[in-house]
Amino acid sequence: DVAAPLARSRLSLALYRYFSYRWLWSGDDGEHGEAVAPFVGCGPPHGVLPLANVLSIPAINACTSASFVGVAASVVFFTPF
Repeated sequence: DVAAPLARSRLSLALYRYFSYRWLWSGDDGEHGEAVAPFVGCGPPHGVLPLANVLSIPAINACTSASFVGVAASVVFFTPF
């Protein structure tokens, strides 16, 4: 399992710092988020490199008790590079 080491790896930490990646909680949102059942989320449209979406994977594993489970959209496999 590489999720835990990836969440706090030197590369992930450097990317968090470089892009000023932050988690924001308001009031008791943090406690509520920890108490709810698993949820489905999606990343918004992005530019050429989806760095915020990629960083969300180790960030969710590092900052919450949830374990990120996800897949890419099928269109990713048709990217021409």
